Amino acid sequence: ELRQASGDEHFYPLGHPDQNECPEPGETILVVGTTVCCRRWCWRNSNASRISEETRLLAMNCDGLGPDSELRAIRARDEVAQLLMQNCHAKITTGILSRDNPEMQISIVS
Repeated sequence: ELRQASGDEHFYPLGHPDQNECPEPGETILVVGTTVCCRRWCWRNSNASRISEETRLLAMNCDGLGPDSELRAIRARDEVAQLLMQNCHAKITTGILSRDNPEMQISIVS
């Protein structure tokens, strides 16, 4: 869930699984339960969101700013999706979030 932090969530910085930080109330976070995967608009990743050989499910965002940002973000998203399918045999679901499309539902099938 991408939402504003209440301040009660737990964030363990990437590479520092024993260092607990609490996001500031109102800060934008990506969270599963009370475990924060990313904070600071997804610029700080958590140890829980790292990708390893055991990773079987991931969500990846491609941000875009400035002129033609949506088109550039879509191109980047599609290029990454193609590489994941070719090199990792990944099953891919893509979408785009915007002011006009602020949410997306994804079905997870194992």
